Amino acid sequence: LNGDPRTGLADLTAAIELDGTKYEYRVARGQAQRALGKTDEAMADFSAAIRSDPAKSEGYNERGITTYRAGKYAEAEGDFARAI
Repeated sequence: LNGDPRTGLADLTAAIELDGTKYEYRVARGQAQRALGKTDEAMADFSAAIRSDPAKSEGYNERGITTYRAGKYAEAEGDFARAI
């Protein structure tokens, strides 16, 4: 988020290795993955965040953004609806 997704990705990967259950780590790493053009990896991180806490909306929203940018509008709509 500070304009250095490569460093963020490395730091967040290390953090997830220490505690892979942290929702916030998965969302942030997904954002870094997306910034680096790694759509599949970003989607995997957002989905892992959602599985860890399906009541939180940010994972759905971020996955929706990623899906929308990939041109999969119907899938994105579903995630945005869940986020709302």
